[in-house]
Amino acid sequence: LDRTPPLHTAKIALLFAGRGGGELGRSGFSGKEEEMINATFGSPQYNDFLNEIGDIVPVKDLEFYSGGLDTENFTDGTHALIWMSNNDPRKTKTTSGCGERMVLFHCPTLMSEDSGYNNR
Repeated sequence: LDRTPPLHTAKIALLFAGRGGGELGRSGFSGKEEEMINATFGSPQYNDFLNEIGDIVPVKDLEFYSGGLDTENFTDGTHALIWMSNNDPRKTKTTSGCGERMVLFHCPTLMSEDSGYNNR
């Protein structure tokens, strides 16, 4: 029970499909899944979208639910995108019980470039 998060959780993959995702920008976008998963950054519009749907937070602050992201060695990157119901933006710890539901968006563009393909 001590590892059960005190809120309802979900993990949703959010991929960037377009020009400007690292290697994608050089050769154009072919729409292949591998290119979307390996994208290292998104367009300014994509980044604006991320900021509209949630908060980008340090992975180290994901106390109750990390969606499988590495919170000790940060091999999956240092930041994650989350949304919480009833979230108070003034709180520094994002999972301190301030919401009833939490969605962690699994965004390869926020992950370390050294993350393996299977982790992305």
